[in-house]
Amino acid sequence: MKNFRILVLLIAVVAPLSVISAQESEGVGLWTSIGAEKKIAKGFNADMEVEYRMRDNFNHTDRWTIGAGLSYRLYRNEAKTFSVKADLGYKYLSVWNAEERADKDLYVHPDVDYSFQEYNIDEAYNIAKHRTYVSLSASYEVGRFKFGWRERYQMTYNDSLQIMEHKFRYDEGLDPDGDIDGIPGGISKESGLEWKNAKTSNVLRSRISIDYDIPNFKINPYCSLELFNNLNKNLALNKVRCIVGGEYTYKKVHTFKLYYQYQDQKSGDDPNSSVIGFNYKFEF
Repeated sequence: MKNFRILVLLIAVVAPLSVISAQESEGVGLWTSIGAEKKIAKGFNADMEVEYRMRDNFNHTDRWTIGAGLSYRLYRNEAKTFSVKADLGYKYLSVWNAEERADKDLYVHPDVDYSFQEYNIDEAYNIAKHRTYVSLSASYEVGRFKFGWRERYQMTYNDSLQIMEHKFRYDEGLDPDGDIDGIPGGISKESGLEWKNAKTSNVLRSRISIDYDIPNFKINPYCSLELFNNLNKNLALNKVRCIVGGEYTYKKVHTFKLYYQYQDQKSGDDPNSSVIGFNYKFEF
């Protein structure tokens, strides 16, 4: 019961952090996952995970994912304080994309003081993605601290699909009834299906982490910092992900994680994001 009260207290601390950071982002997200891990042989494990994410203050599904992987311990010293592990895996992602506006030409009327920003609007859509990854990680324990490092290469393939696009343009030849404040012409709207071509992205993810084992206590705090570098653009930094949270293990086979995450987008059109996350994993 004491551990449960501490977990509730941790939630009370994490939630306000998300609200504060949401002031600089577009709402708060929720990331949840359920996974299982099976020991196949000494140092060789298989795992599977299902993940569901929400965004915009829990108003929209961001994505759902199902994946599986294998991990193998390459080395561990006699004191079991230092180990090196390799892993690989595959994930299927269904990702929701919000309605998107793209500004085009600025129309300036040649005779009167009037201008109109022409633009396209792509309706919201879901896209299927296929992701494979391979990682090399190491951990080192010093007293009650555990330091971790991981390098992961991931390749993501986006399926092609058709989406509905609306084009808004200024047209001087429109019926006079469509005049804008007495100016001949008006705004035309053209709608139709547009292809989103398939594409592949390659990313290097570098993560460092610190865990602390609190004496006689099953909820242990941890934090991590992860960098995402785009291999398609000469290792350009795409985003930075910071996490702080707590981990609770029950009977050595049930692991619960509650965390707060802030993601700083360095490139692209996605906004910075603030997330509350909850993970559960069963080992057997």
